[in-house]
Amino acid sequence: MRGNCNVKYCRKAYAMNVATPMKWYWRPLNKAIFWLADTPLLSGRLNGLLTLSLIHFARWVIVKPNEFPHLEARQPKGNYLVSQSKRMLM
Repeated sequence: MRGNCNVKYCRKAYAMNVATPMKWYWRPLNKAIFWLADTPLLSGRLNGLLTLSLIHFARWVIVKPNEFPHLEARQPKGNYLVSQSKRMLM
């Protein structure tokens, strides 16, 4: 216990979202890498990365050009790689 609160209920979460423009030719390669990471071939080798206590949630998503909003003309058109993560602090 810290002060008057139980540590279980006094944690702070910090979220980070990043959208990165991606050339069209990287999309199939990234999809293949994400697929391979989910197979038994590589999932056992990623165990150390998956058990990090620093990051409690992480997700990567490939967004197609017609699914991402374009707010101005200077904004790059094409695929976007969006990563989302959440870090818990005590």
